[in-house]
Amino acid sequence: MGSERFIDLSRLNEAAREELLNRLDRDAGSRKPSNRRGPQRLSYRASDIAMTISHPGGSLSRFLVSARNLSAGGMAFIHGGYLHVGTECRLVLVPLAGPPKVLAGTVRRCRHLTRHLHEVGIEFYEKIDPTHFCDPLKPDRAPQVTSAASLAQRASAAVPAIDGTMLYVSNSDLDRQVMQQRLAMAGVNVVTADCIGVAADHVKRLPLQLVMVEMNLAESSGAESVRRIREAGYTGPMIAVASSDSEEQQTQGRSADAVLPRPFTATALLSIVRSKMQRPETAAQETEPIWSDRVTRGEDPRPIEKYVQEVRQLSVAARRMADCGDWARLRTIVASLRGSGTGYGFPAVTEAGKLASQAFDRNEPPEDLRRRVDYLLEICDRLSAAAPPKAA
Repeated sequence: MGSERFIDLSRLNEAAREELLNRLDRDAGSRKPSNRRGPQRLSYRASDIAMTISHPGGSLSRFLVSARNLSAGGMAFIHGGYLHVGTECRLVLVPLAGPPKVLAGTVRRCRHLTRHLHEVGIEFYEKIDPTHFCDPLKPDRAPQVTSAASLAQRASAAVPAIDGTMLYVSNSDLDRQVMQQRLAMAGVNVVTADCIGVAADHVKRLPLQLVMVEMNLAESSGAESVRRIREAGYTGPMIAVASSDSEEQQTQGRSADAVLPRPFTATALLSIVRSKMQRPETAAQETEPIWSDRVTRGEDPRPIEKYVQEVRQLSVAARRMADCGDWARLRTIVASLRGSGTGYGFPAVTEAGKLASQAFDRNEPPEDLRRRVDYLLEICDRLSAAAPPKAA
């Protein structure tokens, strides 16, 4: 990765940054002490810390931030933008001795300071020893920070890319959003469904390497949910998410290929997804045509035939643009496909186009953009204007 992909939104020079941090420390010292007990916070004024955050939909953003303090459980830093509570992030900290360390955590607070500047508080998933990063006897000492390019390379290596597309089925809006955030940094396209009916539709239309389904869906039992997804035509690996407190859910989950007990850690999630995700070289090739809903309803197929021909031409052009890195024109094609798919009876095109558009919106690096565009073009290659065969 190149350092140009990490952006410092604070736009503070060293003198302005130190002045701001000093003011924050003075203000904190003048406030009445809190009775709340917590981990000791040590002054930690490292700058140019590489941070990667994940967004719903699988996109990533990369920033450089400046730390204010550090504790065993988290860190406070200055950022030139607002981060929502619950946002997952990954930071690279350089200890006083040894190689850089990648730490993952969740935003717990974000308060406005002045103009575009915010102070963000992160809670780490795993406890650390802050004295490995800053000397408590010399609170103003900050470690030397290596280049953002080196930090970014190490951050990326800490969470090996899984790649692939997973369907996650849950009645909970929050759970679906969190799942997308947690798997985004591992390069997983997470398509979501809020019920089994929508899940079955996705299974029929989208190339999937993995399905994960909650065992507590309102409309069906866990075993019934697994059975209906299989009946929709999905033959790949499936993970059941079951409450560790519910023997019934655990039993129902055994109808899937693996069970992920809830609550689970980010490490456990990545581990089971990595172990069960079908690799492209071993997964069966998705060659079954995707039929137009309009033709299935008996509408005139001629407009659909013309649309499919145009999509074929756009796919050829899109691959050529991706090969030569013409991202601006490629983004236009993606937007066109996203906006037209559902209108011609191909909602799968719109769904895949949305994932690709979000990648462009978040300025993802070329390799991530290419992965999401390729997924969209795989869908386009399967479009058919013919009438689907009648069931025997």
